[in-house]
Amino acid sequence: MLYVAMTATMPEIPAAMGRGFATLGAFIASAGVQPLGPPIALYHDWTGTTTAIDLGFPVSAADAAKAAGEVKAGTTPHGPALKAVHKGSYAGLAQAYASIEAQTTDAGVPHGARMWEVYLNGPDTTPEDQLLTEIYTEVSAADAARFPAD
Repeated sequence: MLYVAMTATMPEIPAAMGRGFATLGAFIASAGVQPLGPPIALYHDWTGTTTAIDLGFPVSAADAAKAAGEVKAGTTPHGPALKAVHKGSYAGLAQAYASIEAQTTDAGVPHGARMWEVYLNGPDTTPEDQLLTEIYTEVSAADAARFPAD
């Protein structure tokens, strides 16, 4: 994956993502990169109200080798995770996360160090109430097995 790394507080995330995806878009266009899937936001290293965020796109190994400047090469998130799909405005993601947290807490499942979102469509081409976002939370393989597959 090609990505841009940033740190933001919760209120800063929308603006930071706008800047990050603009940087990625410009790089992809200038470097002739072809994304292999939808955009991803990986959240990790939470410290109080601040998180590290990697914004990126899955790409081929050849395109990942083009990384330069602010745009870095890495791997897409993988491993055992619980998945939820949110339909609607990005403003509703907080409520989706609260629901995920309530369900995992009720089941006694500890949260992993990483969560990520995959944006299946975007606000530039899709009405806000039709936006689809996959939300993943990293868990152990044993905990993942306790939840039904989708």
